[in-house]
Amino acid sequence: QGWYNLWVQPDPTRQTASGVPTRMAFGLEEVWATEGTKDVAVPLDGTVKPKFHVVGKYFAGDSCQLLSAGLPVCPTDREPTDDNITTHPDQQDAIWIEDPLVKGGVQLIVGNDGGAYRYRFDTDPDSELDNAHWGLGDNDGFSTLLPYFASMAKDGTVWAGLQDNGNMRIDPQTRKQYETYGGDGFFTAVDPDDSDTAYEEYTYGAMSVTTDGGTSWKDIDPGLTASRFSNPFVMDPTDPDHLLTAGREVVETLWGPDTEAGQGDSGKTWRTVYDLGTRSKPGDASATSSASDPDNSMSAVDVHGDAAYVGFCGHCDTLNKMAPDKTVFRNGLATNVGGSEPGEKGTAKGWHIAAAKGLPNRFITAVAIDPRDAENVFVTLGGYTRRWLPPGAVGDANEQLGTGHVYRSTDGGETFTDVTGNLPDVPATWVELRGDQLLVGTDVGAFASQTKGAYGTPKFAPFEDLPPVPVSSIQLKPGNPNTAVVAAYGRGVWTYDFDAKLPVPVEPPATPVPTVGQEYAAFDFEAGTQGWTTTGVPTWLRAAPGHGTGAGEAPGGSSFAVAGDLGYVDAMDASLVSPATATEAGPAVVEWWMRLDTEGGYDTVAVEWRPAGGEWATLATYSGRNDAHPAWERFALPFDAPGGDVEVRFRFVSDELCSGLGGPVCSSPGGWDGVHVDDVRLGKPA
Repeated sequence: QGWYNLWVQPDPTRQTASGVPTRMAFGLEEVWATEGTKDVAVPLDGTVKPKFHVVGKYFAGDSCQLLSAGLPVCPTDREPTDDNITTHPDQQDAIWIEDPLVKGGVQLIVGNDGGAYRYRFDTDPDSELDNAHWGLGDNDGFSTLLPYFASMAKDGTVWAGLQDNGNMRIDPQTRKQYETYGGDGFFTAVDPDDSDTAYEEYTYGAMSVTTDGGTSWKDIDPGLTASRFSNPFVMDPTDPDHLLTAGREVVETLWGPDTEAGQGDSGKTWRTVYDLGTRSKPGDASATSSASDPDNSMSAVDVHGDAAYVGFCGHCDTLNKMAPDKTVFRNGLATNVGGSEPGEKGTAKGWHIAAAKGLPNRFITAVAIDPRDAENVFVTLGGYTRRWLPPGAVGDANEQLGTGHVYRSTDGGETFTDVTGNLPDVPATWVELRGDQLLVGTDVGAFASQTKGAYGTPKFAPFEDLPPVPVSSIQLKPGNPNTAVVAAYGRGVWTYDFDAKLPVPVEPPATPVPTVGQEYAAFDFEAGTQGWTTTGVPTWLRAAPGHGTGAGEAPGGSSFAVAGDLGYVDAMDASLVSPATATEAGPAVVEWWMRLDTEGGYDTVAVEWRPAGGEWATLATYSGRNDAHPAWERFALPFDAPGGDVEVRFRFVSDELCSGLGGPVCSSPGGWDGVHVDDVRLGKPA
């Protein structure tokens, strides 16, 4: 971790008479410091070998070396009886501040992947650093999240990947942020028309998909070779089921949430459409990698319909690397635009290495395809993967560093020209097209060109009111080019509204909710369960009220429900299953009335069907409140019946926190009502 988390800071108040420091702290994943006291000090001049110990440990709370064993103390802790509160791991920077008003005369503030933390010398009796005096951090009012990427659905829901804090979903109404997947989070994508369907990437391209707003996830890891720690992937803006990513292999899927993990030529696994080869043999699928000729690795991707571009590099990190010539780093661009045959998504057609003449030999950080002309493409350039190792440093003799940070090609990547314009001379991290306007993210903020700047000489101005921090991504809101969502690394996720408005596309009319025509079976639950069964404890109960006329309620009627303080509890998995119903082969519809009020994104109702005794298939998942709440609302879903008996079930699942009772840590302290289902019908569509 030393390449990523590293700072060294001597204490200016602890030194010998000749000015040699006697106390030093440094940061890796944990905070470390020299052992010793003010009275027994070791000069840090090399005359005596110092000893170091951890003073800001990695684990906290109930965790003990990745375990939660329920022990009263963690035996590996240096201070096993402390309050078990520590800093966030992965230390990025620190500063000592002389302060005569504080006990010990000094303050230590550390910055890490979770924000800023101040050591509480005021509560430490001996003024020596240890694990017991960090507190809960000093981040009130300070947006310190580290998003690598943020994407937005048409309803305003945002999904983002966070360094060391997993994947998160932001509610568009409350702006409440939910961690939906733990660990390291990087790139994300969300179905523009269904914000419950989203994709996240853990380290090295290990992707997962959710269809229920993050309550559950399915592994769709393509199993890439030479993938990066933070490995980009992209969703096709013309087809949310089409995704592309790469390591050495360029892979695509056309099956969206039904995608299966792995690569193959059958089923719904990822399709390998191209091999980027090795550093010395780009595009050669037969090339064998070695220490001096490593696999090429993808650095940036974009896709639009059948058109795709992949930026890549060999020896992306030049430190301590071998190469057959004096230039260690080497970039490249692969595409299926302008190849020997027209490109076609999900196939190898047209894929080749573009000449990329005029493009400097630096790290390609982003690619943007012009939706009106796939041969018109923009790329941004940084330095190398290791951001603090500048190109040309440590013996790297790259003679094609060039200048500029934004480049344009009008011939499918064969040639490039510099369109950096008046941007600051810093690495560029993202590029996006907004009509004929260029949007560029850099290490010092986000910038927009004038209108028509994408096709002429761009003149850039910074986004107003956005902090001047590294920008990881800029994405336009689907269906509204006048709003952008910006991932500001270290300052969280922002939205930006443009003053100069572009026409907003007219949405096609919504598909009408299907209706049962010829009826196979109907269940109103007034005379009993009518053959429906339940599983789980607690489970669905038949009770009042029921559905009345239209959206109204029948107080004396009956429905099946998971509701109330005792009926809707944490960690439930309860199913309501229909009796087998005879159907004809062909289109079918399940229709029902429902009143829904659950913890949005966490407690869900899945509607499923199966051939009697077969495997369940999910038709849809619901969470939160129905649009008409507190009124009842009609729902209907189509499916293809195979003929013969079929069954339908409503499966309710709740997480471990915040159910019917609510509570002070819940988004609804007063809790939620639950779910009521009534008047279920099966039949042919009208």
